[in-house]
Formats: sequence, C-alpha cells, structure tokens
Amino acid sequence: MVLSTKSTKSTKSTKSTKSTKSTKSDSDFAEVYANVLHSPRLSEALVSSREAVIGSDLELPPRSISQEQGAPVDIFQWSTTVRHSICIGELMSDIRFSDTAADEKGESAPFCAIINAGGKPCSLQRPAEDRLKEDLKELLSMAAQRREREAEIDIQITDILPFFATVIDINDERHPVTIRLAELVLDVVFLCHQQMKHRLNVMRPSLRNPRVQAMLPVPGHGSCPSGHATEAHALAKVLGSLLEAALDKGESNYLDAVTEQFDFIAKRIAENRIVAGLHYKVDNDRGATLGKFLAAYIVERCKSGEPILGQIWEAALREWGWVPAPDAEDPATSDSDTSTPPAA
Repeated sequence: MVLSTKSTKSTKSTKSTKSTKSTKSDSDFAEVYANVLHSPRLSEALVSSREAVIGSDLELPPRSISQEQGAPVDIFQWSTTVRHSICIGELMSDIRFSDTAADEKGESAPFCAIINAGGKPCSLQRPAEDRLKEDLKELLSMAAQRREREAEIDIQITDILPFFATVIDINDERHPVTIRLAELVLDVVFLCHQQMKHRLNVMRPSLRNPRVQAMLPVPGHGSCPSGHATEAHALAKVLGSLLEAALDKGESNYLDAVTEQFDFIAKRIAENRIVAGLHYKVDNDRGATLGKFLAAYIVERCKSGEPILGQIWEAALREWGWVPAPDAEDPATSDSDTSTPPAA
C-alpha cells in the first residue's frame, strides 16, 4: 500500500474527525502532537509516574554529549516533517523568479516568466491567443472521454504517486525514504509552478467558453503551466534518475522500459486535466518543460555531495536492496559462472 503524497491533508482530516466526537469526555480526547498521539489523560499518568519513581536525589550529574565542531548533522535524527521542511528550504534557497515583457533592445516581445534554479534559467512564454483558441477546440472534443477516465481524474486531484509506484513497486514499508523524496519533489515543484502561473496569468478554459463545464471545481489559480503536468514530469524524471543510479549498468533495457512507462504515465496524467476541462494542451507543454528542468536541478543538488540533500538521496538508493553494491563484481567481466539467481 503506497502512502498518499498529501500527508498533511490526512493529518488534518484525522484531527477534524476526532473533534466531531463531542460525546467523549475531555480525558478521552486525543490529538496528534509532535507526530505522537497525545491526550490529557496520558499527561496526568506521566506526571504521577514520575513523582513515584525519580526518588529524592536530584543532584545526579547531567549526561555529557560531545559534538564535533563542523561535523555534518545526521538529518535522520529529526522527525519526518522536520526533515521535509529543511529539505524544502535547501532546494528553494537557490531558486529565483522573474518575468519580462521586452527583449534586450527594449522592443515589444512575448511575455515570459523566468525561473532560475542553481544558476540555470528556464523561460516559459505566455501562450498566444490563437494557440489558446485552437487548444480550446481540442479540449471540447476530448470531453467525451470524461466518463471512462473519471476514476483516474478523481484520484489524481491529490495523489499521482501510486501511478508511478505501480511500475517499480514502490512500497511504503520498504521504500519510505523514496516516498519522502517523491513528496519533497512534489512540494518544491508546487511552489515553483505557482509562481510561474501567477506571472503568466492565463485564464482557465471555462472562463473562455461556457460549454467547457469542467467536471471538477476549477482551482483558484492560473492555467499555465499545468501544475499536474509539471509535477508528473518532474516526478518521472527524478524517480528515473534514482533508479538509474541504483541499477547495475547491465540493466539498461529494464531502465529504458521503466523510464518509458514513467513518461507515458506523466503524459496521461497531464492529458487527464485537459479531459477534465481544466487545461489547454499548451499548459501541459509548458508544464513538461518546467517539470523536467526542476527535476534536473533537484537531482543535481541531491547528487552533488551536499550534506543534507545527499543524505536523503543516498538513503533512498539503499532502499533498493536488490541492486548490487557499488563495489560488487560486474558479472559481465567475471571469468566464473558460479552466480545463482536470487530466491523468488
């Protein structure tokens, strides 16, 4: 079973559900605090237990903990949500946004939103009116597919990871760090595409044609680039890069098949948003460009040896235990043929 990529939402829903149980007494009320289920009754029990067991000698020397100056801090000593916040800060620290409406000569030019990540720019041009009109016709014709894609579209409102997870069997018990890495990618990408949407300021299809009648509530932000397209293509590229780093070099055919499926899935997730009546095709094109750009930036930061992001990347790699160790003998160059296949 794969964890939802929207873990914060599940926490909120748990709180709201419990708060509706008004028939419970205050002593029975439990709430999540510091990621631990906590209740006032538990606090009372802990206080009385401490008073009974600590004794009267309060002059015990405190524990001495030596910390090497400048040594890398183990990111995994912190809770999941704290690690997540720290990594978001690390990745966003080297990302800047801008826009332009003129070329270097000061002449009128197509409006562009620009993101600079790690010193490298990516520019997205605001779609021309003629292109939006053509894409609107395609959107209206694709609306006929809404019933057959309804389940996908509904699930993908908040969770796209399971569609990638099924390709390589990402499991929340065996690959928790891989899932956290995926969540990190999605959250960073979300922050970035919202900035680009704001700058490009493209109105939704339903505001251009009353026959669109989207099958979902229309989100309260701009249309271009498509957030789902951006997130799906970024996730596809990061997971593909992770698997490439983990696999033995003799597994190139398998890797090609996996990355091909990831690409197909990313495109279908994006296309589903057109079917739903929420996006133009050009939104998906711009989203794919932005998603791949951000994926390259994230992977480069993770593989650069940085103490924080590097720990997350290396821990995710170790979760794929069926992958040969880096120093393992290459079967292709071995003279002997004594290897045995792994047990099923």
